[in-house]
Amino acid sequence: MINTQGGLLSFNNFLSTSRNREVSFEFVTTTTLNRPELIGVLFQITVDPSVLSTPFAQIDDVSYYQESEEEVLFSMHSVFRIGEFKQLENRIWDVKLTLTSDTDPQLSILTTRMREEVVGSTGWHRLGKLMIKTGNFNKAEEVYRMLVEVTFLDAHEELSFLYNQLGSIKVNKAEYDDAIQYYEKSLKSKKKYLPSTHPDWGTSYNSIGLMYNSTGEYTKALSWHKKALEIRLRSLSPHHLDLAESYNNIGE
Repeated sequence: MINTQGGLLSFNNFLSTSRNREVSFEFVTTTTLNRPELIGVLFQITVDPSVLSTPFAQIDDVSYYQESEEEVLFSMHSVFRIGEFKQLENRIWDVKLTLTSDTDPQLSILTTRMREEVVGSTGWHRLGKLMIKTGNFNKAEEVYRMLVEVTFLDAHEELSFLYNQLGSIKVNKAEYDDAIQYYEKSLKSKKKYLPSTHPDWGTSYNSIGLMYNSTGEYTKALSWHKKALEIRLRSLSPHHLDLAESYNNIGE
């Protein structure tokens, strides 16, 4: 996170905070006390009430701890500007955040880019892509599994795309065996509408190889990477970056 100072930070869920620094500090120290593998972060949030931004509210009257915690709740997907870092103790850091305005230039650029990247042929496609972009992988999986169920069996290009998306979701969830199954289904669909020299075959071979590498099955991984290289040598220019990727994967 230190390398992202000046950048943006978003939370996918509702963000519960406290105006009482002692309460917040107690939470972070208690959590890290017997967990030496954890690094505690105390976020110090600045909010300018004069600018239009993400909704937030003080909820002392409905909070479990009520007045002692002085709880403030921020809505889902709140976006903050990352500020100064300061180490308080050995494994506890203080990080300053500022709630962004809806007119923040960098946030506007990011929002525009995300809208461009989640463009799809249907609203469901756009929703699935957006869920992936925001890290809601379980919701994204639900969307794409539903789309698979309603897609005709002979819609090979569409099925190939859907299975590939499901494979990517499983990768993000570190469920590599399931990812392999989806990538293989995607490849099977590709073979029904693309010629054997098409570079997309190589992309699928490469994805499956990476998954076997992640599961520690290196012999299988090497076999798939060699298949990817063979396709790419036949279908891509000699200086294409995908060729460099294949050589690197085989070298590993």
